[in-house]
Amino acid sequence: MKKNLIISVVLLLIGGTSAFAQAQKIGYVDSQVILTQYPAAIKAQGDLDALTNLWSAKLDSMSSAYQQA
Repeated sequence: MKKNLIISVVLLLIGGTSAFAQAQKIGYVDSQVILTQYPAAIKAQGDLDALTNLWSAKLDSMSSAYQQA
């Protein structure tokens, strides 16, 4: 029983690694192109910029209130 289990595990490992080695492909994605051309990414960037500007204005307001106090 133990011998059969060991043989089964070894065969699975050998078969799995050879299948993985054959199916492996390498590529690249230019994410900057996606971010500049995909409408959802453009909208998300605009929303993020608006939120950043809002937080920056709030921080400036809080800083000046702190300095006056």
